[in-house]
Amino acid sequence: MKPLPNLTRVERSLLNFQDWQDDVYQRGLWGVSPGGAAGGLGCDRSMIDKLAERGILEKSVYDRDGYYVVMISDRSIRKAKENKEKRGKWTDSGED
Repeated sequence: MKPLPNLTRVERSLLNFQDWQDDVYQRGLWGVSPGGAAGGLGCDRSMIDKLAERGILEKSVYDRDGYYVVMISDRSIRKAKENKEKRGKWTDSGED
């Protein structure tokens, strides 16, 4: 173990990424990449972005220190899939 001030730039970057992962997991937002979400929902990758923009899918982004990671929560994928099977659409808003 090293004190924080003694960490190298790479070690600090790794620590920041681990902190982000821990936060995502603690908030229940852990999941797959957008490509994995598209495979799980049986839709195009571009649909994942649209569903995330509309708030139907929960999207977490890490964009620091030259690293870029996007994760779509498993729970939002399950909910969207469930809604699609029940109602024929991704949302359960009740709107037709």
